[in-house]
Amino acid sequence: DEAKLTDFGLSEVKLHTSSVSASTGKQAQSGTARWGAPELVKGEVKVYNQACDVYSLGMTFVELATKDVPHADVQIEFQIMGRFYSNIYPTLPEDTHAVLRDVTYGAWQYDPSRRATLEAIIPHLTQGLAEAESQTSKDASSAPSSHKTITIGGAHS
Repeated sequence: DEAKLTDFGLSEVKLHTSSVSASTGKQAQSGTARWGAPELVKGEVKVYNQACDVYSLGMTFVELATKDVPHADVQIEFQIMGRFYSNIYPTLPEDTHAVLRDVTYGAWQYDPSRRATLEAIIPHLTQGLAEAESQTSKDASSAPSSHKTITIGGAHS
């Protein structure tokens, strides 16, 4: 099986009803401040680009770690926009796996010039997952049960 990244810019979220609009070249699309890149939500760019998708991927990593939507403590999306200006980021649980924490920090930067690229994120994730799988295999071989667990952000899978 293989995981694939999709174009977050074409995704539309119906939960948490506030939305913003932007152009993906020829057609307008809607999005949400919870996952949308700050530069897009603030209207600084009008076209989705890879940096916008990387930010949205970072917010997906936040969901993995917290088991909740990004900025879950905020009910009004305009407050999220205020966080962009104040550099207030979502809080990750203390037990978030180091690899997940690293790629999240790289992807969720509000300043797109400081944001990691997919070319930097993918190898880091691949190496981290390989190391976690190797450790899990070692743990499983020494454990009485054959059930394998990998802990990321407190979640067991």
